[in-house]
Amino acid sequence: MLKIYIDESGSFVPADARGAWSVTAGLVMAAPDERRCKEAIRKLKIKSGAKHTDEIKLKDVSEQHYLEFLADLSGTDCALFAVATDASAQTAEQIEKHREGQALKVEANVDKMVHIEGADWVRNLAARVRSLSPQLHLQLVCQVELMADIVHKSILYYVQRSPSQLNGFRWRIDEKSGAHANFEETFRILVPPLLQSKSIEKPSVHVTDFDYSAMNDFVYAEGAEPTYLEEHYGIDSTTSGSLNIGKVVWDDFEFVDSKKEIGVQVVDLLASGLRRILRGGFAEAYTVSEALGRLMIQSENGEYPLRLIMLSAGDSTPDEIAVEASKIFKSSQKQMLT
Repeated sequence: MLKIYIDESGSFVPADARGAWSVTAGLVMAAPDERRCKEAIRKLKIKSGAKHTDEIKLKDVSEQHYLEFLADLSGTDCALFAVATDASAQTAEQIEKHREGQALKVEANVDKMVHIEGADWVRNLAARVRSLSPQLHLQLVCQVELMADIVHKSILYYVQRSPSQLNGFRWRIDEKSGAHANFEETFRILVPPLLQSKSIEKPSVHVTDFDYSAMNDFVYAEGAEPTYLEEHYGIDSTTSGSLNIGKVVWDDFEFVDSKKEIGVQVVDLLASGLRRILRGGFAEAYTVSEALGRLMIQSENGEYPLRLIMLSAGDSTPDEIAVEASKIFKSSQKQMLT
């Protein structure tokens, strides 16, 4: 089974000062690597003067100990995925315009609905999208992009190395509280169709010589294709033989308390490290960037492994620190093909 942990670092709140980075990161590990990851963070806690049962943050960790922690992780087959956005590159008004565009896309086919219930469902979903604050909308966009990237790349990566581990996907995301409860509910409703439509637009690479048999339960058989894209969105799609993204994500999915989930604690430290790199906060920036890059997977077409997201029409170029870090990540990343 692949275990996937997701957390973010930063507030995603629109800002005036350049370099207001927020990061959403995901760590994928095959079950055999779980023990080694737990041992890596246990050692880091002890070195940092904490109990092994404590939850520690990056601010509690020295740079040297953090590098040793990353070195321990690089000895595993874990894979780090990340999406970052500079909140200063888009105003609240620009994010709201993007949010409205997404809501209009949700509503685009409502007049084609055969059943009143389906039309009402779509209108309610669009209203839920519009109810998100600019901060939470930006965070939602980043998380959807992250999850799509994880599904798209991790299957090809692990089918070459641990094909039997593709028999299940266990997702654990750091839970929200209070006003963020609406975000989690919107996330649960909106993400399945978004990911499924993305997988139709950009299917995952499938190599016939590799053994995908462990994934049979996650592929649509003929006659078992989903109907919700057409029923709820009016989208005509052919999905026979394609990946059932809904099952991949929701078969074993939970928002969890990070204090009780070691994997979330690990990815929290990685997300925080990425954000600190982008903000120029490490003394040994090159060394830390290289260590983080060794956990990332090569992307298609020469793309950088760290995805940078900007929603505004007049996207500004990333600052020099982010550009340099991205280059280092790419130069030290894991090769996709064995």
